[in-house]
Parts: sequence; structure tokens; C-alpha cells
Amino acid sequence: MYQHLGLRIGLDSDAAGASSSAQESSAAGASSSNAPGPSRPHPTSNPTSGSRAAQSSRPTSNQQQSSAAAPQPSSSNQQAAARPQTNPATAHQGNPATQQQAHPTAQTSSNNAPPAPGNAAQPQVANELAALRARIAELERLEAQGNPNPARAPAPQQALIGDPATIERVRATIAAPKEDSKWPTLPALQPGHKVSALSMPIPPKVEEAFKNYRYVPYSALTHIARSKAYLRGEESSFVFTTEGLTAKGLDRSNELSISTVDWIAASRTAEERTLFYWGVERANALSSHHQVVLDIGRTHSWLVAMHYDIQQRELAHANYDHNLAGLDVAALTMSNNKVAHQPSQTQAPVPSNKRPAPNDFAAAPRKKPHTQSCCFRCGGSNHLPGDCSAQFTAAGKPVAAIASNAKSKHALASADGRHYCFNWASSSNCSFGGACKNLHTCSICGDTSHGAGTCKSRL
Repeated sequence: MYQHLGLRIGLDSDAAGASSSAQESSAAGASSSNAPGPSRPHPTSNPTSGSRAAQSSRPTSNQQQSSAAAPQPSSSNQQAAARPQTNPATAHQGNPATQQQAHPTAQTSSNNAPPAPGNAAQPQVANELAALRARIAELERLEAQGNPNPARAPAPQQALIGDPATIERVRATIAAPKEDSKWPTLPALQPGHKVSALSMPIPPKVEEAFKNYRYVPYSALTHIARSKAYLRGEESSFVFTTEGLTAKGLDRSNELSISTVDWIAASRTAEERTLFYWGVERANALSSHHQVVLDIGRTHSWLVAMHYDIQQRELAHANYDHNLAGLDVAALTMSNNKVAHQPSQTQAPVPSNKRPAPNDFAAAPRKKPHTQSCCFRCGGSNHLPGDCSAQFTAAGKPVAAIASNAKSKHALASADGRHYCFNWASSSNCSFGGACKNLHTCSICGDTSHGAGTCKSRL
């Protein structure tokens, strides 16, 4: 309850109650031992019995509370009340024998009884009470002076481990990479050192395929493919499909169109990686297969050799016990037949930005084909509406009049003065559709489903 005053009392109510109960029990034991009785036995010097008697004669706080709550007197209490209350000092003065008998018993019980806990805590309680009174007096003095809230000392700050110079050096070291990361660190130039443009590293995706003994198209080992992967970075190894995220294989689109020089360089790289990952036996078998492919290219064609190479290497990576060494006659026959049954493909011309050179013998420009003239006015042939002198059309209807306000002398006009649409008359179709201001009607028969050029009544 005094924590707001800056003090803490270590003795609680239970300890205080225990000390008071111990004092009451010791006083009750002393009075009971000094009281005279007619048939009191001679005291013994057994320490165990003395301690038990002291413990049994010691009332607890709970018993005191229960006795206070229940006021009914017991038989022992009635007997104690019936006895006369005498002073222990006066009672023993007249009887020396009684003093000699009571003195050893009290001494024995006091030696064997355990020390009361309240006796040890009394000095501590006294010190804390004295400190509490001093604190209260100090607060009253400060309040009288007009300073009710004394300034408290600031909380101590934990000192850093290390001297300030070490701390500054560590901070500078941490901040140094952030400042230096803006500028790359260049190595010193070595005289005569050149990096070969042909020694590009193998793309990591292709290297992973060699490591897992998967099929590798030799078009992925060419100089162009290596440069693209090194300078521009590899494409994503996964692709999104309807079934989810699927691993994307190596590009095989230009595998058959690889040149002989690029294929030979790629075959050497494949032999080196096979030797590194899978040993001498499989590397020698692959080298023998490459020699067979070159022989097929000389005797048959390079396209047949490429079909044979792809078929054999796919078979070897699908069946690990397949031996690539030597010629497979059945596979060569299948490759040859595959090329023979393929239709001949002519190479598409490559568009060029250069203007072609002029040709002195260039063909003359084509003239428009001359078609037989048709008169949309009467439906006859070999003349035009401006030259027509007929009175009736081929369908037996009066001919349309020549439009007087038109630019062309062959334009026709209806009885209400609207011009006939020339597009509709020639092809029975008009790009303007219903928005056309001219008349979409056959000038020969008067039908609205077709024009005069497609009329069946023409001569």
C-alpha cells in the first residue's frame, strides 16, 4: 500500500498474523505450565515430547478466528475459567519445590521448541516503519515548501559496448557498400589479354539437360544461340497452359536447318559434356555416331544425315541401354524414305530493302481488258446510253431519259428526276447501301433486285 511513496514493505499480513499467533501461543503455554494442579506428573527430559507439547499447545490463527466466530464454550475453556488466575511469579515464591520442578520443564521446552517466525521479522519491520516515517516526513516538508512532486532521477541508459571510435568505424563500414555500389569495380588491364568471341558459355538450361541425360538439340549449342542466351538472358523455363504451369523444353524449331560447320562444333561440345557427366564409354559411342552422321551426309544428303542423327540420339536418351556406336541400317533406310516422300520445298525469297536494278527488257504495262459495251438504256450491245436512239428497252418498256444535269453524257434519269446508280447498274451492288442517294433499280426491266448489267432481258 506504500508503493506510491517509493518504499516496499516485505512483511505481509500472513507473516504478521503468524508472529502474533506465535506470541499468544507462547504466553498461553507459559501460563498453563506454571498453573498448579493436584495430580501433575513429574516432567521428563525427552526433547521429542517437549517439542510435541509445544506444538500442540500453540493455537493457530484459524482456530482463533473459529473460536471468535463460535462463542459456545468448550469443557476445557470452562475448566480454565473455573481455575483462579494467579500470577506465576507469586505462585512459585512460596513453594521452592514447585519452582525447581517447573524451571527445568520450561527450560527444556524452550530449548526444543522451534523459533517463532515473527521474532526474526520484527527488526526488519521496525526498520521499514522507520524508513516509512522518514519518507512521510520528507513528503510533508516538500509539500510545505510548495514542491509536492519531487523530480525523479532520470533512468540510467545502458552504455554501448565499445568505445565511440569503434562504433563510428562500424557505422562507416556498414554505409560504405551502399555508396560504392553505384560504381562498379574494374580490374586492372592485362597486356595482350583477349577474350574469344567464340568461347561463349553453355546456357544453364542446356547444361542442366546434359547433367540429367536429356535430349539436347544441337541448334541450342551454336554460337548464335549461346550469344543470345549470354547477352539477352534465357527465356523462361516454364509456360502457362490450360493444365497449369508446365516445364518448357529446349527450342527445336531450327534443328534440321543447322549448317554443317555449326553441327560439327556442337557435336564436339556434346562429346565434352558427355565425357564430363557420363564417362568415357558413352562419350566414345557418341563420337562414333558423329562420324557415321558425317559419312551419311557425304553419301546421301545432309538432310538425311540430320534425320538419322536426331532419330538415333532421341532413341538413346529414351532407352538408356541403346548403343550409339556404329551404323544402324534400318534407321538410315527410314531417314532416307522420310526425305524422299517429303514434297520439295522451295526457299521463300528473302525480302530486301534495296531497290532492284532496272531491267532494259521489262515487259510493257498491261492494258485493261476490253469488254463488249452494253447499253443500260435499251439493253442492247455495241453502243452506250449516250449514243442510243431506241424508244423501248429489250423488256418492252420505255427507255430512260438522259440526265441533263450530269457530268457524263451516259447518265440516265428516272421519271421523277433521280439518277440511276452506276455501281448498282454494273454489278448489282453499291458500297453506300441504303445511304446512296441514287436509284437502285434496273433501267431495262424496272426490277429492284438487280441492275441493268445483270438483267436477263438484255440482247
